[in-house]
Amino acid sequence: MTDTKQKSWGELAFLFGVALAIVLSFFPDTSDRTTPGLILAVLGLIVGLFNITYKETNSFLVAAIVLLLVGSAGLDSLPYIGDWLYTAFVNISHFVAPAALVVAFKTVIDLAKNS
Repeated sequence: MTDTKQKSWGELAFLFGVALAIVLSFFPDTSDRTTPGLILAVLGLIVGLFNITYKETNSFLVAAIVLLLVGSAGLDSLPYIGDWLYTAFVNISHFVAPAALVVAFKTVIDLAKNS
């Protein structure tokens, strides 16, 4: 598979993962089920493997850290939209965490090769 095809699969997985995480946040009952989280995690793995280049690594990992921290900020206590925001960030965490894990491992491997 060429780099262009890998990049396009990664881009599609990213767009679909973000869209799915947001759509699923409108159905809070799905955040307790295994299948939606598993689908988001697999899409995150695809994004981490095929969509993040070495140049984008630092920016992606910083953004992933921020998203994961915001998800644990207790947004569910906000009036009116707190529950929705909390569910949205839980879903986004299911998507971003596996991608960040893959990118971090790839970075460590690249650093070990270069030293």
